[in-house]
Amino acid sequence: MPFLLALLSAAHADLPPPPDYVETCTLTNVQKPGESCGVCSAGFMEPDICKETLAPQGYAYRCTAGTSPSVWTEIWCKAGEHNVEEDFQVPPQAVATPHARQGCRRSAAALLLVVMVSLTWLGRRPPLPPLRHVA
Repeated sequence: MPFLLALLSAAHADLPPPPDYVETCTLTNVQKPGESCGVCSAGFMEPDICKETLAPQGYAYRCTAGTSPSVWTEIWCKAGEHNVEEDFQVPPQAVATPHARQGCRRSAAALLLVVMVSLTWLGRRPPLPPLRHVA
């Protein structure tokens, strides 16, 4: 049964946020006067790509936007005026492509199918014999 619960939680991982979700990690909310901030995309394949690229340049992590554990964005800031577009050039393999996201959807569908078949099989098992009381 714990295995089944783990499968169900994995299938829940990339669901969209609830309708009342409001993103608080935005440039408007976190950028302070006199600093340059940018948005960096990361994913589960390389979760530290933003840190590895931006921290050595003096940028500081501010927050993570999004609710997906597979793909997210981070905001990084640095005091002063800087060419953010040039500084934030992250290697393209770090960002999930639409093709990679399609693979996640297929995996979730396959997982759901396995769970449904398992539950159907469990429902068709023959009943256990009654317990006998030994005196």
